[in-house]
Amino acid sequence: MLTESIARRYAKALFDAALSDKKLEVVDSELKGFIHTLDEDPRSEAIWNSSQMPNENKKQFLEKSFPGLSRLLFNFLFVLIDKHREKILPKVKEEFEGYLLLHNNQVHVEVRAAVPVPPAIQSELKENLSQKLGKRVELLMSQDPSLLGGMVIQIGDRIIDSSLRTKLQGLHEELLSKA
Repeated sequence: MLTESIARRYAKALFDAALSDKKLEVVDSELKGFIHTLDEDPRSEAIWNSSQMPNENKKQFLEKSFPGLSRLLFNFLFVLIDKHREKILPKVKEEFEGYLLLHNNQVHVEVRAAVPVPPAIQSELKENLSQKLGKRVELLMSQDPSLLGGMVIQIGDRIIDSSLRTKLQGLHEELLSKA
């Protein structure tokens, strides 16, 4: 819980700096790319997470290995290094994305369905959710054959479960209670 609170403060500081420099999308893209590289390159990840490497060497490695990053993101990463908070970076990215969504009046909606959902139904779902939520909706579609049919929609911590599996389970419980 403490890590989340710390990550949220760092993300807010990065967000505010990027907003004032009019570089929200740039910083978002660079942050995602940097974390993706760490995930894909064990050497870079080991250096980033190393507590043995001196801070100055780590900073020099970043400048040589990631020459395309903006000065704003470099400075932010250097602060994380100086404060020994490298390990919170994935959570910082998550919190930063939340601030960006809020700023853009957007919301991510996760939709799990038993079968692929046709584009026409996705568009209709997106439009209906946008009207109900008063925000631009970005659907994150995934397939889950265990649902049998229907779909499960998650908006933040709210879940709308209209899956066939859940309906059958409810019917089963209702029949057992009457027996």
